Amino acid sequence: MYSVLLFLRTVITITVGFLLWFILSNLLQGDSGGPVPYLALIIPVVAAGAVAGALCCVFSLRDGISMAFTAGSLLALGFLAVRHILFGLPMGPNFLLSLWPLWFPAAYYAGALLFIMLRTQK
Repeated sequence: MYSVLLFLRTVITITVGFLLWFILSNLLQGDSGGPVPYLALIIPVVAAGAVAGALCCVFSLRDGISMAFTAGSLLALGFLAVRHILFGLPMGPNFLLSLWPLWFPAAYYAGALLFIMLRTQK
């Protein structure tokens, strides 16, 4: 029963992270039609990952860090699979712009760690 609950919590945090990323990236990028600046890609990833990572620790303080890293890794792999396997997008000349989803695991982990540090501070 605990593993089913852990799976559902992970799915919820992945969904929250994706929705926050979608909203923030649409707000920052707008309808310019030109090349996307690097910060417009990274800021939504870090903000959404930090909030969803903190949500992992709200669900479970004991398993929050591992759940956050797992959810961030699954979300990053999902983004990379959709972009490069399903849509067949090339890597492009700028390696950092092509692999921006790899910031999700670090952002989830940092959000979970920050939540635990603030929660246990006296």
